[in-house]
Amino acid sequence: MKKIVIWLFITVLVLCGVKIALVANNNSNNSATVASTIYSETSDPISGLTQNRNFVAHGLEIKDTNEVFKVTRSIAIQKATTIEGQDIAKQASSITAVKGNFTDNESPKIPESNIILKDYPVWIVTFHDVTLQMDGPLPKNMDNNTNQTFLADLNVIIDGNTAEFLGSFAYNK
Repeated sequence: MKKIVIWLFITVLVLCGVKIALVANNNSNNSATVASTIYSETSDPISGLTQNRNFVAHGLEIKDTNEVFKVTRSIAIQKATTIEGQDIAKQASSITAVKGNFTDNESPKIPESNIILKDYPVWIVTFHDVTLQMDGPLPKNMDNNTNQTFLADLNVIIDGNTAEFLGSFAYNK
């Protein structure tokens, strides 16, 4: 009887160990697959921003760089998603991340900071085709009953070396 109890105890321990190992292996495989299929670590083409008339019209510039950033593309996207929220990320038709040296010619100094956005290393993460709420005064041709949303590309600027949020801007489609 004692041998049977010991044998059952050992069998239960072995089965629990096998189950834990299988679950852990399955979880690590799933997260590795998700990470590798969602994000590659290379920058999207810079032309997506430089050829956009709204980007250029607001005095914004971005130049290609071969500089190695401390922040990866996936970390920049995760940070931008945390800032803007999962709803924006889910709503986006696509998410791009462009690595480059960024210049804001209209307002280069970030308020309450020593950062000057002149050839500054950044990731610009863009949530394409999202619906945003209007901010500020309504245009004269709109009354308060008008739908106050618009379809836009929402751009989030992430410091290429610290992952600090530097700002965001959006323009309608």
